[in-house]
Amino acid sequence: MVAATAMGAGEVGGERLVDALATLMPGFDWTGVAADARRAEEAGEFDGWIRAGAVDPLGLLQAAGPEEMAAARHAAAVLAGIGGLYVMHGLGMPDNPALGRLRAVLEESGFSLIAAQMVPMMINPSGIVQALTMCLAPEIAALAGWLESVLAEQAGTGGLLRLPGAKEEGPKAFMQAWIGHLHELADRARARRTATTQDTNGPRPSPDPSSRPR
Repeated sequence: MVAATAMGAGEVGGERLVDALATLMPGFDWTGVAADARRAEEAGEFDGWIRAGAVDPLGLLQAAGPEEMAAARHAAAVLAGIGGLYVMHGLGMPDNPALGRLRAVLEESGFSLIAAQMVPMMINPSGIVQALTMCLAPEIAALAGWLESVLAEQAGTGGLLRLPGAKEEGPKAFMQAWIGHLHELADRARARRTATTQDTNGPRPSPDPSSRPR
């Protein structure tokens, strides 16, 4: 992908380029794109085929109507929200059955990377342009709509922020449990570092009484 995007797609060829895209976004069917890339290579027009597929993000956003922009913003917010839940699981966020099912559905769909990438894009001014441009595409808008229905379904099974066995419920209790869990992880890591240091240094030898001055 680095060679294809920064050094010229012709250096890696269409097959490797499409393979890389399929690895990044396995939820899409890349069969047609692979066939087009192969034909362009055989005709010696691969570089032109790549340029023809280039996108002008600002141009697309300026050409979009108010309804299209509203739909794109909504789709981007949905994808970033679900992507946030997916990413935060790796950062010690408490888990529950509803969140687990949501992650499983997202991974099975092949679109987990797209949702995860929306998180940093939506908090970066330049990234927002790219995110909204992506969400103008019917395929991404349809993905956001489907994931929104999955989110609503999982939320209705018991609440995304409900912890099994917890006495209190709601976002505040969930955040307190999350912060408490992070403190526990930090304490364990600190204890492991201390134990490792002690094991490495070993016990200090006690001074020989006979060597003390009289």
